Amino acid sequence: MQLPLGKIAEIVGSPHPTSERVAQGYSIDSRRMEGGQLFFAIRGRRFDGHEFVPDVLEHGAAGAVVERKFWESSSPEIRESLIPVQDTTKALQR
Repeated sequence: MQLPLGKIAEIVGSPHPTSERVAQGYSIDSRRMEGGQLFFAIRGRRFDGHEFVPDVLEHGAAGAVVERKFWESSSPEIRESLIPVQDTTKALQR
């Protein structure tokens, strides 16, 4: 998969513009992220992927799909790498 973040935002139904960085694959596991991949911040029973968003971006992720609440509380410099959605699990399924 190689898609610009703007196209991914369109696919998952996010109305917010993002940078035109290109994602090369995706992951829901921050420990297995490779540079250039898109991170989906999934909430689980034991972990909340949103806790790992700053780390994956710092280590070269192309961007992250996050819930709107997280996006709203993020700094403007981080927001350009984020794709806000209502539900990250449903966005991943799309």
